[in-house]
Amino acid sequence: MSSVRLKRVYQILLVIVLLGAFLRFFKLYDFAIFLGDQGRDAIIMKRIVTFEHLPAVGPSSSVGQVYLGPFLLLFLWLRGFSVF
Repeated sequence: MSSVRLKRVYQILLVIVLLGAFLRFFKLYDFAIFLGDQGRDAIIMKRIVTFEHLPAVGPSSSVGQVYLGPFLLLFLWLRGFSVF
């Protein structure tokens, strides 16, 4: 590709990314929902961080007697999910 055409492709991609970011964060406060699952995970992760309890079984799923495993909570904590 020529440099002019390549520059045009980058400009179009930049417009798409900026439009997507705007649509993603537009009225974020109105659409963001903090439900029970996030609260439960935050409480469990706080207990992990403060060394109160290290779970051997993670949160239950909507399937019934199926659990996600404790590594999900540890991964969220290592990823920087703030609980304080």
